[in-house]
Amino acid sequence: RILMTQPSTPPRKLKFRSRTSKISPDHIFFGASGIGSLYKSVPEEQSHRTIRRVLERGITRLDTAPLYGLGQSELVLGHFLSDPSVSRDLQLYTKVGRLIRKKSELSARQLAEADHQSASSFDNNRVVTYVPIFDYSGPGIEQSYLESKERLGYPLAGLRIHDAETESRFAEAINSSLQEVLLRLRSTGAIKNISAGLNDASYLIRWAESTPPGFFDNFICAGSWNLLDWSGYDLFCLCEDKNIRITNAGIFASGILWGGSTYKYETASEEIVKKVEKWRDICKKHEVSLPAVALRFAMLPEIIDNVAIGFASPEEVDQNMDLLDSLSIPDSLWTNAKKEGLLPAWLVDL
Repeated sequence: RILMTQPSTPPRKLKFRSRTSKISPDHIFFGASGIGSLYKSVPEEQSHRTIRRVLERGITRLDTAPLYGLGQSELVLGHFLSDPSVSRDLQLYTKVGRLIRKKSELSARQLAEADHQSASSFDNNRVVTYVPIFDYSGPGIEQSYLESKERLGYPLAGLRIHDAETESRFAEAINSSLQEVLLRLRSTGAIKNISAGLNDASYLIRWAESTPPGFFDNFICAGSWNLLDWSGYDLFCLCEDKNIRITNAGIFASGILWGGSTYKYETASEEIVKKVEKWRDICKKHEVSLPAVALRFAMLPEIIDNVAIGFASPEEVDQNMDLLDSLSIPDSLWTNAKKEGLLPAWLVDL
């Protein structure tokens, strides 16, 4: 799937923060897919050390999902958070839209329709026994919430509708009693926020336009606002109008902006590799790191409250959090990036 990298033309002017505004641990969400053994196996002991370091570095916002490790991420978090010494003031989000089921308990049709592709991204023993199945029905959403609540054992700040970004999934979710269930959970205080977590900004626009005002409190938007992709711009303008706050995920573009080789979860194309090399050259010329520039850019729109970053080890926590001390980016870098065609001219505030 190819996503657009720029908004409609000419774009409405988006409100931007000062390029020197402080970014603190309060602006960081811990993305807990890594401790669900995303791409590589992560032992529970390492996960606990990672979570401990996350809290030591001042991060109080955590984001997980039943999908992550087919329940592993939630179970590991729940085990750690059950310690009475852990703060009760953390903001914990999980997601709905998939149920984790034993393969042996599914019919042949259910097994055929299960989300095997997403499950294959996780490297743990649970993928042998369990599989995620999509369910955006009202009862499915409520069941997903109850199962996550049991795995986590910690109060939830919010629920995010997860990956409803194909025509069939969107249609199922928008036409179900999903909204009624989520509104009831919020009104009774079971959760504080209703959210959606998607990769495709165009579907978040459809969600915002298809639901009543005030239904969504925030969105988590992955891979749609970073140094290589600005497709979230139109969404952010709409969210300014509708007062839907944004958590920006995928700020390092699947890792290629921090030494990796993948982009949008696939091997990066030659065109993307060349763009990243140009970004590295500009950063070297201005004596700043590419990850620091990526983090600064990720937080520029005022509508973005925070960024979600995945950690799978204490060392990764420190590497990312140390960026907060190196975010002084010369204005000339942004000017040069536009001259080189790495950023669009319509970003007039850069």
